[in-house]
Amino acid sequence: MFYYCEQCASIENIKNANGVQKCKVCEYELKEVPSEYLMSNGSFFKSQDDRKRLLESIISGENYNSELGDNKEAIKSEKDAIEKEAITKRNEELKAEQEAIFSLECPVCHKKSVSKISNVGKIAKVYAFGLYGAGDLGKTYKCNICGCKF
Repeated sequence: MFYYCEQCASIENIKNANGVQKCKVCEYELKEVPSEYLMSNGSFFKSQDDRKRLLESIISGENYNSELGDNKEAIKSEKDAIEKEAITKRNEELKAEQEAIFSLECPVCHKKSVSKISNVGKIAKVYAFGLYGAGDLGKTYKCNICGCKF
């Protein structure tokens, strides 16, 4: 579904639009593009001439702001850059949190190559070796380098 902004003449294709849509450039409320400009299914303009006619009617409208309209690409790219920077910053924060949580290391050799000892393996070892296999019962992890269980 296509929407347009009366202030900056921005046209957006928004799928699954719920509620009031706001322009990404000027935060003005978007309006639905009239069906006379669109194909019967509403997913494409009939032609580039129809798109140009829509833009011309928006520009000649009383709510059009030429300052916003002339700079809409610069404003949009600036907002995209700010959003991208915020996402990158949040990803770095999440990565740091994840590294802090999952930074298990062997207490003997201090390597991070650690695997979890499964409960099924513990039970099987006790079943097969009796008391001799009970050494793993209190342990949760095993170092893949030195074999230390902790």
